[in-house]
Amino acid sequence: NNLKQALGESEEHFKGYLKDFLQDAFYSDAEKLVNTSDRIDLAIYSGKSKSTTVDVIIEAKRPDNKAEMISKDKLNQKAFQEALHYYFDERDNGNDSIKQVVITNYTEFFIFDAQEIERLFYSKKKLVKVYKEWKNDGKVSGKTEFIYGKFEEFIKNSEGTLTGIYADLNNYKKQLSTTGDEESDRKLIPLF
Repeated sequence: NNLKQALGESEEHFKGYLKDFLQDAFYSDAEKLVNTSDRIDLAIYSGKSKSTTVDVIIEAKRPDNKAEMISKDKLNQKAFQEALHYYFDERDNGNDSIKQVVITNYTEFFIFDAQEIERLFYSKKKLVKVYKEWKNDGKVSGKTEFIYGKFEEFIKNSEGTLTGIYADLNNYKKQLSTTGDEESDRKLIPLF
């Protein structure tokens, strides 16, 4: 309901909803922080402070930003390139504890195991070399569009297959809006 009312708001506005949802639904009692991390839209940390490592990288796009959002048929979009950028940043900073990479527009969630990102992207020495040169100003441009273009080119030429989990909350609107109904609650189980 809040998403419909917030259409036209900034990406930051939407991130607040997702942060609150994750914190309240999954991490209220846990020893985990949900917050931004440098340029990462949202991160789930391994502990209660930003001094702990990032376990989950979340790239979030506004619901109406269809041009940059990935879909089941179009992975090679800016949202995925941004997620790769943040993954490479984390790995380059020594974080080898990343668990998942999530890309969302707040109703659709694409969840990728970090081992898949590692296998298909970060383990490719040429791609890591290009990234590190770019990060250290060894390329003609230090702009993020440059590295996104390199990721885009790599994905276009890749024969690998990335597997992940896809959930569209639009398919569960009825169950999500019903409270106290066991049958509706049972239909939500596949989401977990």
